[in-house]
Order: sequence, then C-alpha cells, then structure tokens
Amino acid sequence: MDKRCFAFFDVDHTILCGSTGKHLAGLSMRRGIIPFWWFLKLPVFYFRYRTGYLDPSMFSLLLKKFQGIPFSQIKKMAEEIFQTKIKPQIYLEAMRLIQLERDRGRIVVLATSAPESVVLPLARYLEVPEVVATKLEVRDEVLTGNFDGDPAFGPGKQARVLKFVEKHKAELSCCSFYSDSHYDLPLLECVEEPVAVNPDGRLSRMADKRGWKVLRFKDVLGDNP
Repeated sequence: MDKRCFAFFDVDHTILCGSTGKHLAGLSMRRGIIPFWWFLKLPVFYFRYRTGYLDPSMFSLLLKKFQGIPFSQIKKMAEEIFQTKIKPQIYLEAMRLIQLERDRGRIVVLATSAPESVVLPLARYLEVPEVVATKLEVRDEVLTGNFDGDPAFGPGKQARVLKFVEKHKAELSCCSFYSDSHYDLPLLECVEEPVAVNPDGRLSRMADKRGWKVLRFKDVLGDNP
C-alpha cells in the first residue's frame, strides 16, 4: 500500500472473549478499592451495555472510586489481570487476523473504550505499537478520579481515532476496523473496511443491511504461552 493505512481493533469481545473492565472491577473489589455492592451491579451494567441502554455517566461514577489511588498500583493490577485473566481469553482467530493485516501492509492499532493502562500489557504481548484508548487523569502519580479528556466510547472513540489518523497523516479511506459493538458504528461507518466480530444484535442487523463482513471467533489461547 502506498498510503499509510491502519487496522483498528476493538478489544473487549473482539480480540478477547471477555471484558477488561469486568476483570479490573473484580480485582479492585478484592483490593478494597470499590465496594462489593458495586460489583453486584456489574451484570446489570453488562446487560445494558450489550443491549444498547448503557448510560455513559456510569463510567464517571465508577471512576470516582479510584480517586487517590497511586497510578503505579493500577499498572501493577493491569499486569496481574493480563497474566491471570486477559491473556487466556485472547481469540486465536484474532491473533491470526492481526498478522494477516500486517501482511497486507496495515499498521495494527488497538482502539478501545477500556483504560489505556489496562490494555497496554495486551498491546505489548500482541506486539501492537499503537493504542487509542480511554485515558485516566493522573496528577503527581495519583489518579484524580476523572478522565483525561472524553472516554473513547462511541463518538468519543471515533474522535480519538480521527485525531490519531490526522496526527499520522493517514486516511481512513484505506483503513479497517474490527468491532463487536453497535456503539462503534460512528467509526465503522468511516473506514474502508468495516468488520463485525461476534456482533451484538444491533450491529449484526446493521452489518447484514449494509453488507459488511461478519466474523465469529470462538477459540481462545487458554494456558498456552
């Protein structure tokens, strides 16, 4: 390819058979960062996310629980959940697809609403050099309980990716994007090659209507190195 082109991959339910946020919340509860009653809300939170009725303000409310936590602690927790929870859930099909995109000449980028610090261990393992993700505000090496800018969720993810593409002097007209969620429709509609991976109901219907490619992943890395 003559142009500088990227292959953007969502993370939760696309590269992973699971959710990074769920694992971070679980470990945070065990460490006493968030109360147990918040953990009991997760099934409702997940249901609303998958069915399209999630109130984005929930992210801000949960993040407030991390105010005052040293950023170094979050990075250590991220490494722990990667080794114990996230790595075994990587789809083998996703790993092969990432290599295929590299072979096509595209630069692979993780584009996710998950916190950047949580997905960086995954990016290093997959040898993905670039990440577009939600940033947590840090002052004096301590979390403030706020986001650094808008979360990379829905239109927020699209905005961050557009800035990334502009920064690298590229064009979305030669890029691909893989996602499971209808929340990513703003970005899927911008790229040359939108691909629905394990799509939720709304995205599945939209992909069928627009003739987008649909992939179903099922095999995971498990305990393999």
